[in-house]
Amino acid sequence: MDFSSEHKVLDLKNKVEASMIIWKRKMTQKESRSSWGSSAKMERRELFEERAETILLLLKQRFPGLPQSSLEMSKIESNKDVGHAVLESYSRVLESLANTVMNRIEDVLYADEVAQNSSESNDEESDQTSTSTTISDVMGWKGAQGET
Repeated sequence: MDFSSEHKVLDLKNKVEASMIIWKRKMTQKESRSSWGSSAKMERRELFEERAETILLLLKQRFPGLPQSSLEMSKIESNKDVGHAVLESYSRVLESLANTVMNRIEDVLYADEVAQNSSESNDEESDQTSTSTTISDVMGWKGAQGET
């Protein structure tokens, strides 16, 4: 799978969703005239459908800013699943915000680790009065010390 551009990822998402729709239609057609011999095929299709749904979920998690697929746009245009579309939009916003918060938390944890390591090295190098390093020193924020 090629994830080099957003267009290719969106194209993959469109293909997976189209495959899922085709599988669902085939399964409903087969259920109407089901026989005992085709149960293995039905189970395989259900397995493929679950895998496709998992792939879609992973794509949404890995690429939170991915635009809506063709299927989602056509559902919105034809007024089908409007509630689901609104919920999907809110979930995309929440995913984006959560991703931003997680990135900021990682930055703070990294800055804290660097500050602790530098203060430990300062303590080892000299036995004089210790200078404490703050997060604002590590992040390069000037003027934050004099404001308190």
